[in-house]
Amino acid sequence: MDTVSEHSQVYATFFSDPAGGCLMERWGQDTFMWSNDYPHAASTWPHSREVITRELGHLPKDILRKVARENVIKLYNLKIDGINA
Repeated sequence: MDTVSEHSQVYATFFSDPAGGCLMERWGQDTFMWSNDYPHAASTWPHSREVITRELGHLPKDILRKVARENVIKLYNLKIDGINA
């Protein structure tokens, strides 16, 4: 299996799943995204920050930013004031 194309072509997401953060090594930090599943009843909202801290707080800050924010911005080519240069 070509891991370069796999890690650049497949995006994975998870929410409120302690195992999710452990699977990042399989998918790669550049295509792995955390979700809060809002507005569904099983969503972590309004406690998302606590869940991120508990389940992903062990990650280096640059990787945490990718997983919690930057990868989804890249995937959907979002334009967000103050984030995009």
